[in-house]
Amino acid sequence: MIHTPTPAEIGSLLAKNDPEDAWVTALSIARRINPGYDSALARIIFDDVMRLFHGEYPGYCPIKTLYHNLPHTLAVFFVRGEADACCACFRHADKRR
Repeated sequence: MIHTPTPAEIGSLLAKNDPEDAWVTALSIARRINPGYDSALARIIFDDVMRLFHGEYPGYCPIKTLYHNLPHTLAVFFVRGEADACCACFRHADKRR
């Protein structure tokens, strides 16, 4: 039986305020979609963005915007990461045809 998530379940997935929790959840889902998903580049970008938010990126002050804040950025990362994993999975399937 296929479980269709409720809006509340989907909302809880996107409501990530802890960066490492968001990373672990996104990677877990991406690897369920595409077990061969290579997350190396995504991890580098993710770590760079976290450094930007914390003011640890050379030449940049910490990011302190009201809307494009860390929770919003984590939600966008989460959704974008899943889309990338799906696309990679579909590209792999197309090559096998």
